[in-house]
Amino acid sequence: MIRVVTQDRSLADRIDDLLATFETTTKPARAINIIQVTGEPGELHRLHRGCRRVVFDEDEGLVPSLVGLVNQRAIHGTSWFAVHAAVIASGDRVVAFPGDSGDGKTTLAAAGILDGMSYVTDEALVLDDSCQVVPYPKPLALSVWSCEALGLEPRGSETLFTAADLGSTVVNENRSLTDIVIAGYGAAHLALDRRPSSQAVAELIGKSFNHYKDPERAFRLSTEIAQSVRVWKLDYDAPKQAIKLVRDSILDA
Repeated sequence: MIRVVTQDRSLADRIDDLLATFETTTKPARAINIIQVTGEPGELHRLHRGCRRVVFDEDEGLVPSLVGLVNQRAIHGTSWFAVHAAVIASGDRVVAFPGDSGDGKTTLAAAGILDGMSYVTDEALVLDDSCQVVPYPKPLALSVWSCEALGLEPRGSETLFTAADLGSTVVNENRSLTDIVIAGYGAAHLALDRRPSSQAVAELIGKSFNHYKDPERAFRLSTEIAQSVRVWKLDYDAPKQAIKLVRDSILDA
C-alpha cells in the first residue's frame, strides 16, 4: 500500500488524475510507503518519503519525482515476477518491449497509444503465476526529444501523460502475452524480423527486476511464456514509423 499526503488541493487533484487507473484502498500504509508533499499553494514544495526528504525543488520537477517514488515503491513491493518492459495491446494481441532505462520503450508505448492501441504499462511487464499479464498503467514520462518525435508539446524536461491524455484507454484485466519485441534504436534501416522463441527466456530473465527473489519461479514462467509467444527483433530510428510496422506485421497480420 502506498499513501500520498499533501495539503495542496490543486496538487492533490493533479496526482489523483495521474494515478486514477490504480486501485484505491482505505488500508493503512507502512511508514516507508508514505510519501508526503509539504508546502502551501504558491510556496516551494518539499517531497518526503517516510522521514527522509527526497526532493526540495520547484514544482516543475515535483510531480514527476513523486510519480517516480510511487513507481519505485510499487516495483519493490510486488511479489509477482516483473520485467523491465513496455506493454501495449490491440485486439487479442499483447506486445511487450523489454528494455533498460533509456532504451526507448516508453516512447514506443506512447507511439502505440497515439496510434490507437491500449495501454498496459511503460515500466513493468508483471506476470502472475499463471503467466497472465497484470496491468500496471503508470503515467508515461516523456523527455523533450520523445515529445517532439511524437508531435506532443513538452512541459519541462520531463512531461507526464496518461493514456487518456493521448486519446486511448488502459487494459484493466489480466491478459495473455502474445509477442515480445526486442527493439534496437538507431538503426539505419527500419526492419522487423522473427527470432527464435527461446530468446524470450533470456530477455525476460535478463530484464527482470526481481528474478533473484525466486529464481525457480522466474525460470518456470519465462520458459512457459517462451512456448506461447512470438519473438521479434525491431530495428528503427523513428518511433512512429516503428509502431506502424509493428501494427502492420504483428497486430493486423
